[in-house]
Amino acid sequence: MKTLKRCLTLVAALLTATSCNEELTFSRDYRVAFRFYTVYHPASVLTRCVDNPGMFCIVKSQLRGSVFHLLVTANDMQTTDDIAITSELETRLLSEQYMGANNALIVGCSLFDGPKAYDGQCPVCLRDKRGINYPLAFTGDGQTVECTKCKRTFNLRAEGAPNDGSEDGKALLQYPITVSGQYFQVRN
Repeated sequence: MKTLKRCLTLVAALLTATSCNEELTFSRDYRVAFRFYTVYHPASVLTRCVDNPGMFCIVKSQLRGSVFHLLVTANDMQTTDDIAITSELETRLLSEQYMGANNALIVGCSLFDGPKAYDGQCPVCLRDKRGINYPLAFTGDGQTVECTKCKRTFNLRAEGAPNDGSEDGKALLQYPITVSGQYFQVRN
C-alpha cells in the first residue's frame, strides 16, 4: 500500500511539473483567439502551411467595407493570399477574434515539432519600447523572420528549445495551436 501511494504521488508530481513547464512556453502577454476553417478554404496557402513541415505564413486580418479579409504571405515570399471571409460562421467568429500584439500571427509547421503559432511582432521591441508596431518579416531563406525595426532575426527551423530563437537567445512569443480536420485554432 505504501509503495502504491508513493508511486501515485510521484506520478502526480511529474504530471504537475510537465503541465507547468508546458504552460510556461506559451505567451499570455497579448490576447489571441483565432480560428480558421480550412474546410472552407482548402486551396489556400494558410490551409497548407499547418501540415507542411518548413512552411510558415504571416497572417493579418483587415476589414474592407463589411468584409473581413485575411492577408497571408508565405515564407517563400512569392505566394500570397487575400482570403475573403464570407461564410456566416467565419464572419461571426472573425469579428470576435484577437490576433496578438498588433493583429498579426505567424502560423506554420516546424520541421521538428509540428504546428506552431507565434506573434507577428518582435518580442524584444514589444518588451523594450513603447507601442506595438514592430512587425516581423520573412528573410531570404524563409526559415527566419526579422524585425523591421531592430533587425534582430529569429529562427523558425532550429531543432529543440527554443525552436523560435534569435542568436542572443531571445524567443518569439509563442501561442498554443490546435489543428483538427476542419479548422485550426490559435488561442491563449
